[in-house]
Amino acid sequence: MYPDSDRTAATTPGWIRRSVGSTRVRALLSLGMVLGIGAVGTQAAWTTSATATSNDITLASVKMVVNGVNPYAHPSFSIAGLQPGQSKAAMISPGNLGDTGLKYTMTVDSSSTNRQYYRFSAYSGATVSGTTQPMTCTGGTLINPAVVIPTTATSATVISTARNLGASTNGTTPTAENICVMAQMLPDAPATIASSIVTATLTLTGVLQ
Repeated sequence: MYPDSDRTAATTPGWIRRSVGSTRVRALLSLGMVLGIGAVGTQAAWTTSATATSNDITLASVKMVVNGVNPYAHPSFSIAGLQPGQSKAAMISPGNLGDTGLKYTMTVDSSSTNRQYYRFSAYSGATVSGTTQPMTCTGGTLINPAVVIPTTATSATVISTARNLGASTNGTTPTAENICVMAQMLPDAPATIASSIVTATLTLTGVLQ
């Protein structure tokens, strides 16, 4: 379930604008979250953009990474066996290797049946509590209220208040921050969903500052 990098390349003509702040980069952290009891593990992957030019207009180089690399596969974000009310948490480190600052937001996307029984949140300055589920994000600050994808939608915004990532000072060391992300099965989730599989994707969208 890896995203197609061709869809996010900044060289696509639709990405090229002649107005300030209109250049966008989209990076996907595909958690592949299998949220059913007894389900299998997960994967994660990133795609990013590259330098784009349009005639005499040169757009800034933008390169987003997670945990300092691209692509990145999270080794342990499996939530098999999650019970109602329990959660699984993981640390990610969005970073900017580009030569200009970014502001980014994050959404969660899923079209799976029973997606409405899972809550997603993100914390700054937090750490993961626990080594096996249930796991939570401890301390820090909840960035925006936790969200649930309703049955009438396939997406919800986890980070709606845009966060800043400054430019890399050397192009090899990213300017990054640590974010704790958490997925929780709602306490009132019905027992009938115990064997269901829900796949969700966290999408980070960056806009040039």
